[in-house]
Amino acid sequence: MAEPEFSTRALISALSKASEDIKARVYQRMDWAASSLVSVLHSKYPQGKTGNLRKGVTKRKASTFGFVVRSAAPHVHFIESGTKERFDNTRKNARRGRMKATPIFIPQAIRDRKSFLANAQAILDQPRELV
Repeated sequence: MAEPEFSTRALISALSKASEDIKARVYQRMDWAASSLVSVLHSKYPQGKTGNLRKGVTKRKASTFGFVVRSAAPHVHFIESGTKERFDNTRKNARRGRMKATPIFIPQAIRDRKSFLANAQAILDQPRELV
């Protein structure tokens, strides 16, 4: 049987028992992972005329432990989810087309979280010297 994957819940449980040094190392790695996600999203989102998609991706410290990365551009859902066929009623049903979905944020966040959790588990699994 396969070993269960290290999860966010397992990380929180392990950090509650960890030393301050280990917590600091994991937190530093978490900060780096969140910053890395922001820079990857900046590079993957299309530039556009205003650059609002890229400008809308931000990182902030969470209220408890960790970071929140979000895309605050008001039209990001058009890129992520796409649109259906649209028509304009003002000009004799002029066809406006549709936009194909290009999921960027969620797949990248899943990959980065998996990578971060693997790194955090490696930090927690390192042998430590008891003083």
